[in-house]
This record gives sequence, structure tokens and C-alpha cells, in this order.
Amino acid sequence: MFSEPTIADKGALLVKAGNSFAIHSFTDIAANPKIRLVVGCGSTSGDNALKTGAAKSQILLLPGEQDSQLSAIYSGGADAISASKTTLSAWLKDPNVKGLELAKPFTGYVEKGRETTIYTAIAIAIRPEDAVLRDLYNENLKKLRADGTVDKTLAKYDFTDLAPKDVTTRELWVDKYR
Repeated sequence: MFSEPTIADKGALLVKAGNSFAIHSFTDIAANPKIRLVVGCGSTSGDNALKTGAAKSQILLLPGEQDSQLSAIYSGGADAISASKTTLSAWLKDPNVKGLELAKPFTGYVEKGRETTIYTAIAIAIRPEDAVLRDLYNENLKKLRADGTVDKTLAKYDFTDLAPKDVTTRELWVDKYR
């Protein structure tokens, strides 16, 4: 079982500096058949691009390793890489990664009126028999979010996208919530 979510990552696009195709969303990719998107194996990004209308021929599925995906964009085999903002921001800190930038602003896949967000690794896992601990953790997390402590602490480590306060574990994992 999990605590309430703390960090949200709606994803991002990494593009060549200048963003010549003006890519800011999966919709932009779907609207221009010349754009090729790299997504990592196991990522939901490719599915989200397809749901938005991109053609399968626009999506290049590669292993999640940094080198293979960056090679695709540097060689001209792709125009954008889709992954979590956290991952792509970390790649940009590598001194060997040059001539690339995050596409800003970026809008991910919108479903049921809400932009989808990657919530898989942002909650604390707690043993099912420790519901009391989960409830105590969530109670204190709520207080720390309210007074700004969570925001300040996460910002120190470049985590600036917080989960919306109205998103709950029960909502995200309806069939698995205990």
C-alpha cells in the first residue's frame, strides 16, 4: 500500500536547441507527420502519443538508456525524446549532453479533463499490515505540505512538480487501495 502522492511528473520532451518544429505537446507531434518521437521501452509516452493521434510510424521505441535515445536525436533519427521531466532534466546536467533543451511549455496527454501524470514512484510504500503508519504518515505529510516544508525540501533536489493536493492514492489506484 502507498502513502499519498508527493511528487508529480507529467513528463517532458527533449528537443534540439531552438525547437525548430515548435513541439510542445503530443498533439503537436500528431499534427506534423515529419516529427519522430523516441520513447523508452515500457514507457507510457508512446501510448499517450498514439492516443493523441500520432501515427505508429512517428514513434521510435528504444531501450530506456540515455545513450541510445540521445544517439537517435543527435543522428537525426528523431526530433524529440519523451520521458519524465526528472529523467530528462538529469540528462541535461551531463556535461556531454549539448545542443538540447526541454520543450517549454509542455502539455502531456489529457484524459478526462486532466493532464495525465506519472505517479508511479512518488509515494512511500508501506506494508499492508501497517495502515496505522500510513495514516500517521499522511497526516504529517499534509501538515508539512501546508506549511511549505515539502516544497522547500523537494526544490533543493530539483523536484519542483508537486502532486496536486486533490489527488489521492485512493483515486490513483482505485482497485489496489486498502
